[in-house]
This record gives sequence, C-alpha cells and structure tokens, in this order.
Amino acid sequence: MKNLYLLFLLPAVVIITSPANAQEWKKPFELGGKYVGGNLHSISFADSLNGWAVGDNRLLMATNDGGETWSNQNHLEINNLRSVHFYNEDIGWAAGGKIISTIDG
Repeated sequence: MKNLYLLFLLPAVVIITSPANAQEWKKPFELGGKYVGGNLHSISFADSLNGWAVGDNRLLMATNDGGETWSNQNHLEINNLRSVHFYNEDIGWAAGGKIISTIDG
C-alpha cells in the first residue's frame, strides 16, 4: 500500500510543478516603479477584468484589465482599509474605521 501511495503522489507533484502549468507572480501595486501601500487586506473582482484591492497606508487600488495594471483610487484621508466588496463594476463598498461606497466605480 505504501508503494501505491507514492505512485499517486509523484504524478501530482509533477503536474503541480510543471512549467506548462506555472503562472508568473509579480508585484501588482507599483506606480512609477515604486511600491505603493503596506499590507494587503482584501481584494474584490466584480468580473474577470474589474477589481479593487485595499490595505494599509491608504491602499485603495483598481484594475480594469484583470490585474495586469493597477491605479491608485484613494483620494480620501482613510487609512488602513480592511475590506472591499463590489457588486458590479460601478457599485461597491470598502470599510476600515468607516464604511465608504461608490456608485461609479
């Protein structure tokens, strides 16, 4: 039984670590080559393209290309946002000491 278990484990490791299945990870929250923000606390995607991320140090970022590029959206004096949720690409909420909302993304 031990040998059978190893036979099933080995193919799983090969599939998971295969270069064909690998994805490239990168720092998404850079503006002008400089890292923006601190700890990331929450991400919400309304669909496959439109998403928002919140975190420490007034981090409120948005993407409209599935996360390839991000732009700063926090024009408020709210630090340390903890949660974000978007119902669709226009309607969403973020919270962190206060609850803020938008009807135009």
